[in-house]
Amino acid sequence: MKNTNELISVVIPCYNSGATLEQTVASVKAQIWTNLEIIVVDDGSFEPNTRTVLAELKGVTVLSQANSG
Repeated sequence: MKNTNELISVVIPCYNSGATLEQTVASVKAQIWTNLEIIVVDDGSFEPNTRTVLAELKGVTVLSQANSG
């Protein structure tokens, strides 16, 4: 696949997954595609570690909502 200027959006769902979230985001950032938009959708996480990781993510859009199952 040729790397062009096309924007690729990657949506990562999250619910109390702080233990793996940083690794997931790092994996997306490590791809050869350079024009990436990373969106994490938090489905009402309450776990303290997850809340901390979400607050510290850089270069990522975090959208939070009440848990909807």
